[in-house]
Amino acid sequence: MRRPEEEAEASRDPQSAVSRRFASLGPDRDAGWDAFVVRAGGRHAQTAAWARVKAAAGWKAERVEVWKGDTIVAGAQIVSRRLRVIGRVGYLDGGPVVDPATVTDDAVVDEVVDAVVALCRRSRLRNLIVDPPAEADRLVDRMRMSGFVPSEVKTVLAATLVVDLTRSEAEILAGMRSSTRRNIRKGERAGTVVRRGGRDDLAVVGELFSATARRQGFAAADQDYLNALYDELDPLGRCVVMLAEADGVPVSAMLGIVFGDCIVYKRGGWSGTHGDWRPNEVMHWTAMQWAKHEGLRRYDFDGIEPAVARALVAGTDGPEAMHVTRFKLGFGGGVVLLPDSLALVPNRLMRFGYTAVFPRIKRMRVVKQAIKQLRSR
Repeated sequence: MRRPEEEAEASRDPQSAVSRRFASLGPDRDAGWDAFVVRAGGRHAQTAAWARVKAAAGWKAERVEVWKGDTIVAGAQIVSRRLRVIGRVGYLDGGPVVDPATVTDDAVVDEVVDAVVALCRRSRLRNLIVDPPAEADRLVDRMRMSGFVPSEVKTVLAATLVVDLTRSEAEILAGMRSSTRRNIRKGERAGTVVRRGGRDDLAVVGELFSATARRQGFAAADQDYLNALYDELDPLGRCVVMLAEADGVPVSAMLGIVFGDCIVYKRGGWSGTHGDWRPNEVMHWTAMQWAKHEGLRRYDFDGIEPAVARALVAGTDGPEAMHVTRFKLGFGGGVVLLPDSLALVPNRLMRFGYTAVFPRIKRMRVVKQAIKQLRSR
């Protein structure tokens, strides 16, 4: 195993100013990387702070950077862990990240894709799942040319809903469905109170998240993970906890992540009680008001059903939305379609097994458990 020291590799063209580095992670390196992710409009999942959050959940983070002269212009942060049966699997969430000023530079795009492939081989990953950034057609095309294929594992919903917070509060409300506005007013009249939460509230927040997970049949994040997430992101001003109370009792909670000019609704939970108080609607509306007051420009609901989203964008009839998507759509906002997940299997023999065999075994209990671990974003 190589030591995690910064290592530079010459680019394929000796005369080019583009170079590749397998970068060490640490305080002396992370600030420059995070500044690049912000400048490039990347996601919070590509930051060093998020790598530390994932490390608390048993993931290992590695990073490759592409430099042009003395400036980072592209890169990718991959987290990986060993899964039963499958082996070590990596996840690249919202990457590779490319500076918009250089996204049309073929040398940069080629170098970052080649660097990701090289990092997979260097780390002996059996499989890498990639959720590319939005509006990255050039990057996705280059990845497909390098052996990336559609992923059999869907880690995120390939569409989201974003509310524009630069509008006035009256305009934001007007953009909502009338039923959502009514529920907000009903909850406010009932006396629903929403407040910012702190670390002392995390146990209650975890209980509310678990209650929702039990009702909807998915695995909730454990308490240690929530604590680590808060401890890493709150000092940076990137973690927002909101609690909605009915008669002084917390009945709904949400965890939002602030990055750049956006707040992302990462997790939410509801006790299942006090429905007449409309705690979830009031909580999201209060969170939007808070974010707008803080100068943020976007409220990202972090996922709606892709088939519903595609129909909305096309202006055609689509499938009936499930409850969670229907709830989010009530707040208005714009639908954003995201690229489908990709996968890379560096070993060519295993690549055949992935494309030919994996679709047949992915419903096996042990494989489903491994996939759940990978989906724990």
